[in-house]
Amino acid sequence: MANKAKPLAEISARIFGNIVKPPGVRSPTKYLKKPLKGDAVYSYYEDINKANQLPETFRVLCTLNLFTDQRQEFTDSQKRLLKQRGKFPTKKGEGKRNTKKKK
Repeated sequence: MANKAKPLAEISARIFGNIVKPPGVRSPTKYLKKPLKGDAVYSYYEDINKANQLPETFRVLCTLNLFTDQRQEFTDSQKRLLKQRGKFPTKKGEGKRNTKKKK
């Protein structure tokens, strides 16, 4: 803006309730004037409290042994059987290739 127009712009901004900003600077006023979307978003989704209670109920069922993961039980039993037969995985660095190198 020219030097003479700057004070005039400030006065008109005060009168009409606008914001004066330097040229080339972005302003968030466009977004601040829009109505908030919080209520619409909140009403779109189901009750959030019910969704937050699900992990807690799942944890309680697991501690009472009322809910078990069948896949996890299967893998645990397979690992236990392999360990009984001596087929469990070796520690890092004790594998077949490493024992060949030592000879």
